[in-house]
Amino acid sequence: GEGIKQTVMHWLHLGEKDALLAVTVTLVLLSVLLTGFNLYSKITKFGGAGGLVPITGFANSVASPAIEYQ
Repeated sequence: GEGIKQTVMHWLHLGEKDALLAVTVTLVLLSVLLTGFNLYSKITKFGGAGGLVPITGFANSVASPAIEYQ
């Protein structure tokens, strides 16, 4: 998350508050994409609880049933 924040602040010239919002949106988007490609569960098995942090875990729990339903 910190790497994304620093990159966004440097390349897009955003303030810290806006960069933090961009980090949140990016992490949710990456989590949903990884869930869609069935990679999120493999990453959490490898990384343990680190993959279940609140923001990405929430996005996974929302996206997973939607993908299974389809």
